[in-house]
Amino acid sequence: MFRGTHSTKIDSKGRLLLGAKYKKELGDKAIVVRGEGPYLKVFPLSHYAKIEQWLRAASDLDTEIGMRMFFDAKFQSYLENFYSNQAEVDVDEQGRIVVPKFLCEQIGLVSDVIVRAAGNHLRLWTPKDHYQRPDNETTLDPQGFQEFIPPNEDVTAGGGK
Repeated sequence: MFRGTHSTKIDSKGRLLLGAKYKKELGDKAIVVRGEGPYLKVFPLSHYAKIEQWLRAASDLDTEIGMRMFFDAKFQSYLENFYSNQAEVDVDEQGRIVVPKFLCEQIGLVSDVIVRAAGNHLRLWTPKDHYQRPDNETTLDPQGFQEFIPPNEDVTAGGGK
């Protein structure tokens, strides 16, 4: 589980120091994905594999839903954007990654980077975009997530059956 926020820089060789504490969680390889906002997401391969498994299941042409999703233009556009705006990267012993230039250009990432933990992944922000985030992002009401919780789970009571 990733925790914390820190500032770092992309060095002259294009490497971004995430740090040793994140190296353990990431392992030797990670996936960098364009986020839904002006940031990049960095996933350990194990977490990313679960996302990919879900997307494969949703687009499996041997199932009725997969066939429907194949003809759904919004879903197909999402898949195209998702898969074309990502890259697998190596994580060196010091916890550094080389963020692909095409992804940096998409969000204006040049040198200074804010690394924010988001539980199962990291988010890479430009300082400008990070500090312009709405303040209410940190005061979310767990009741607002009930639609995403399986029926026998209760997020407000500590979860669990």
